[in-house]
Amino acid sequence: MEAKGGYWGKILRVNLTTKEVKVEPLPEEFPRKYLGGVGFGTRVLYDEVTAGADPLGPENKMIITPGLFVDTGIGTGSKTAFNFKSPLTGGYGRAMAGAEMGVQLKRAGYDMLIVEGQSDEPVMLIINDDDVKIVPADGYWGLTTGEARSKAKEEYPGYATAFIGPAGERLSFISTIETDDRQAARGGPGAVLGSKKLKGILVKGSKKAPIASPKKFRELLKEWALVFKDHPATKADMDYGSGEFLDWMNRERGTFPVRNWQMGFFKKAYEKAKEEGREHIGIDPYFWAPKYRAGRRPCPLCNKPCSQYVRVESEKWGTFMVDGPEYETLYSFGGVLELDDFETVAYLNYLADQLGLDTISAGVTIAWAMEAYERGLLTKEEADGIELTFGNGEAAVEALRKMAYREGNLGKLLADGVKRASERLGKDSW
Repeated sequence: MEAKGGYWGKILRVNLTTKEVKVEPLPEEFPRKYLGGVGFGTRVLYDEVTAGADPLGPENKMIITPGLFVDTGIGTGSKTAFNFKSPLTGGYGRAMAGAEMGVQLKRAGYDMLIVEGQSDEPVMLIINDDDVKIVPADGYWGLTTGEARSKAKEEYPGYATAFIGPAGERLSFISTIETDDRQAARGGPGAVLGSKKLKGILVKGSKKAPIASPKKFRELLKEWALVFKDHPATKADMDYGSGEFLDWMNRERGTFPVRNWQMGFFKKAYEKAKEEGREHIGIDPYFWAPKYRAGRRPCPLCNKPCSQYVRVESEKWGTFMVDGPEYETLYSFGGVLELDDFETVAYLNYLADQLGLDTISAGVTIAWAMEAYERGLLTKEEADGIELTFGNGEAAVEALRKMAYREGNLGKLLADGVKRASERLGKDSW
């Protein structure tokens, strides 16, 4: 189809086996039937990847689809979908990120990027408008996501980046794609790129997607901006992120995951807060955000910066900055591990992002291991000598590192998430 109304009418297809690069027309019915983003990705995955395809084989595809409103300035319209057959579930995989990758892909003139096949050697995909190259990943393979991103920003200034970390290189079923310090995390997308030996994707564009009625569109943008400005939830969202509900989930609902879901109320943390004269527990953003918040960060071109980043100067973990943590990470590295020390939870978040592991899946897998250890199903010897007790932050950090590198018995046991870990351990550990 021709470019019109927010669409370029172009698909970029890259085959890593044959090294062929093609630009294909977007089917005419796609915009009205599927809109963009998840709709585009789901349709292509359904059409092109068979039910029996190996998620880590050349038949699987990584389909990157910016949402319809990406790069238009519409608030909350900044998400990009990474679509694939999930190695974790064997079904449809979708990982979302408020990523600059989608913005630059649109500016390069494409509505969708399809990566298929497998490379024999580690490579990177470099897209600069119509100039598309597959290049060796010399000097990048083996780096953490942060190291790879920093190196790319020096060598390829102005490009949006998406990288896998050590976990993705080792095909962990719970590995992520880090895209400019945002995480496309769920379902194992990092393993899909790792199986293709694709360390990273870099994109830079110089175009602006066509808008059918620019004047009317600008008027609607102004109206939508006022909705955000005046909405009562905006300030809390901006100040505390999705973690703003943590106290409510504990006190009002009793559904905050604690001690591998054995409890729904973080009793120990609230008892400690009461002893210290605090209203909020240590991992509640109403407690930690005023102390550690270094700034707020919106998704690209969104006028509601509902995520934040923190700076931690810790005697135990050193100095680091990390995006969030959001609610899911506050429970997966906090409540389910029975950890109420914010600096440790934030460091686990930082380390997972660097290694390329999904904070949710990684945290609950470690929590499962801690309960198995507590019940005598997982021995200290099987845990590589680590005291995997609830509340042990140092043990959680070491377990996380081992998972990413498939190191030792514990790393191999936990690397692919809780279901595989339980299957491997047996002993009624389900």
